Amino acid sequence: MNDRKHASFDAVLPSRLAASQAGRRLHGPRLENQARELEATGLYRILRRLQPRPDLGPDDRPTDGIRRTAIVLDTETTGLDPETDEIVELAMIAVTYDDDGIRDVVERFEGLQEPTIPLSDEVRLITGLDSDRLAGQRIDVAGAEAFAERADLVIAHNAAFDLGFCRRLLPNLAKRRWACSVRDIDWKSFGAESSKLSSVLARVGMFHDAHRAMADCDALVEALAADRWSRSERKPFRQLLRQASEQKVQIVAVGPTFDWRDQLKSRGYRWCPGSPGRTRGWTIVLARNDAERELIWLNSTVYARDGAPIVTGLERMDRADEA
Repeated sequence: MNDRKHASFDAVLPSRLAASQAGRRLHGPRLENQARELEATGLYRILRRLQPRPDLGPDDRPTDGIRRTAIVLDTETTGLDPETDEIVELAMIAVTYDDDGIRDVVERFEGLQEPTIPLSDEVRLITGLDSDRLAGQRIDVAGAEAFAERADLVIAHNAAFDLGFCRRLLPNLAKRRWACSVRDIDWKSFGAESSKLSSVLARVGMFHDAHRAMADCDALVEALAADRWSRSERKPFRQLLRQASEQKVQIVAVGPTFDWRDQLKSRGYRWCPGSPGRTRGWTIVLARNDAERELIWLNSTVYARDGAPIVTGLERMDRADEA
């Protein structure tokens, strides 16, 4: 696919959004009534287009001493390896929260970055970004760090991925406390088919144009703060905070584990090929109580005859990095 076609695709997203907003104003009440009638039959499930929550603005940030500030963050990159690939788009939404959930969207930050390596066809297709769109663009690093300065928590969907890239571009932001909305929330227990962002957003009855950083941030905010959860004692955001605060243990199954690879994968282990500071082996991060049970299984199966796994206590940021 040529660059011109990708460039036109990049322009489609805002035009689609504008069209949907115009359609909502023109036909909104009638279409909503029709959607509710279909839902009432029990034969249909309706997904509504996500409408981003309005910003309060930084001057209206609550200062009651109860609400804290978190950053919901997403990146788009040239690839999957933070050692060789680069961020091409960064988006952040500052939100206020308390122990019960997200309360307000305060303000937003976004920026594009021209990479020093070419974009692959796959990245161009997924994001709609291309070399023409990124030419001359630079993320305001100082502005991004200042934007996140008041936050005591950074939330990302698959935090290990975004944190790995932020360490190079935004080192101060990377040092903050991180929470992973994939790893720290059991989305299936909340009725989602999987932990994919599109799936958890569908659980609250919405869809969005995925794979642009700000759109994905808006989707995650809505998935965590949707009205559906206000009527329930169990809330994804509560689980996120609790899991992010718990002491975690990393277990790395090393040595002759090839024959156990299927069992390890089914138990949630992920293969780490090894890199500076990271051990080659099958890795899982668990709460301390769960880790104790897991070690009993490992020592009675994989290491019944010889050897032992590597067990390490993790600080919260390190745990996000291994998620």
